[in-house]
Amino acid sequence: MVAKHKEYTVKELKKALQNLKSKKGDLSEIKYVSRTLRDKLRNNSNDADDLNDSESFNHNKYLERSFWGYVKNIINRKDAVLPSFNMTDCLSYFSKSLAKINPNKLFVIPSWIPMLSDPEVQFNLDPPTYQQITNVIRKMKSSGSPCPLDQLSIISFKHCPYLRTYLTELIHDIWLSGTVPTEWKRACTILIHKKGNNNDPSNFHPITLESIPLKVFTSCLRNAVYSFLASNNFVEHNIQKGFTPNLSGTLEHTAQMADIINKARIRQRSVVITLLDLKNAFGEIHHNLIQSVLDYHHIPDHIKFVIKSLYTDFQTSIITSEFRTPFMTVGRGVLQGDCLSPLLFNMCFNTFVQHIKAEKYRQFGFSFKLLNPIHWFQFADDAAVITGQESGNQHLLNRFSIWCQWSDMIIRVDKCKTFGIKKAITKSVQYLPKLLIGNQLIPKILIGESFQYLGRYFDFHMSNDNHKTELTILLNELMSDIDSKPLHPKNKLLLYSRYVLSKLSWHFTVATLSKTWVTENIDSIANKYIRRWLEVPISGTLSTVFLTNNKFGLSIYPPSRIFVLDTKTNS
Repeated sequence: MVAKHKEYTVKELKKALQNLKSKKGDLSEIKYVSRTLRDKLRNNSNDADDLNDSESFNHNKYLERSFWGYVKNIINRKDAVLPSFNMTDCLSYFSKSLAKINPNKLFVIPSWIPMLSDPEVQFNLDPPTYQQITNVIRKMKSSGSPCPLDQLSIISFKHCPYLRTYLTELIHDIWLSGTVPTEWKRACTILIHKKGNNNDPSNFHPITLESIPLKVFTSCLRNAVYSFLASNNFVEHNIQKGFTPNLSGTLEHTAQMADIINKARIRQRSVVITLLDLKNAFGEIHHNLIQSVLDYHHIPDHIKFVIKSLYTDFQTSIITSEFRTPFMTVGRGVLQGDCLSPLLFNMCFNTFVQHIKAEKYRQFGFSFKLLNPIHWFQFADDAAVITGQESGNQHLLNRFSIWCQWSDMIIRVDKCKTFGIKKAITKSVQYLPKLLIGNQLIPKILIGESFQYLGRYFDFHMSNDNHKTELTILLNELMSDIDSKPLHPKNKLLLYSRYVLSKLSWHFTVATLSKTWVTENIDSIANKYIRRWLEVPISGTLSTVFLTNNKFGLSIYPPSRIFVLDTKTNS
């Protein structure tokens, strides 16, 4: 009928379809072109899976068509670890982890947790405006995965004001009624591998994919609650830095911890650091605890009712590439992937933060010249106890154990770590502190070994050897992988510039490295492959390659240039 369209590219098919629609062409031809376009798009998305090892697969075309698709499906394909357990095991594990425990238990705020003062700024109960909803939608990532149940993308709302107007009316009515629709409380959960055996469901992060209307609604709810908490200084930003707007908590905590270890070693001061680990922290929060914590923070009854409605009979289905489980009711925990859940978790933990921020607990912290002692770092559920002496550290651990017993949180002692520095005669040495949680001894960081907190490695000498090793291995693996692909040199250089350099930035940002080391060790690895791709002999110089286009170069940056830029940004 219209066989000519079979040879069209995706771009040509889109143009042909647009012309047919604008000129009100034959309906059967429009259907045929639409179907052909869908088939080609579907085939293109499966190219990497089906033809990666085939001689007929064109790597250059795939990369030029979809750069990040190529990175995800070709370069990073080996990093994606899929679950190998069956649906029965999956259903058994998540049915237990989501099931209610002691559904009638009440969480009365104990007397040792200081009560917050009455709010000076009242909660704004007005429903979110069209502009507020628009701002939320604009900040949401276009690349975010839609809920598989409706396949509705955020892109539609970004480009269609009428949809935003209709959504505003819906959210307005739901906000005033206080009842979240049942249709919104059905979602799908995907599994992201953490580490360990992929036969064990506990080694996967469950990420819930909610419908876009619900994500926008919970984002507006989160903004209203956080604005109220911040206006009344109900949240502690010096200790808890996780999920806090306009705050680079990871860099602040890691920089402070590095400074503490360096000062303790150089000034011959004692310091004891304990890293704490909670079992399935987000998934263990009791829903009745959420209600008590909301009341503790003076959240109005209407908002408490809305949040209770959200977590009442919420259902999710676990989906993998092999199966999809029946829907299960979320009886406990806050959902990872929900926009409101990080704030709810922080509010629950804020009850403990309010307890230990008192001077009688702060005095246990590490301080230099008795100024501003630091005794606790918290980033979401990642906690670090920092004290000048073992006794102070043990006292804070005891208080944390008591709080966990009250809140029904479980400490995984086998995953905790403790690290110590003390003065021995005329110098500082690392030693093995003896600390307990309950009756269990906390594992020690052995002499000369390092520990990791918020992605940064720490050891007695703060040598950054682990970061140097990881950087070298990472760059070698990425460049070797790109080099092995049948790509045009210009596309290999494009992958290096847009993808490889971005993978190095984290280590450049958190680790204390010298430009000399980066130039001698990291630049040399990159230069070796760049020379090969451009066929520059060893006697030739790459200085002109690293010039910008307006200076007749290729605008390719060596890693040391990115290192300097990252260092300036964070200094």
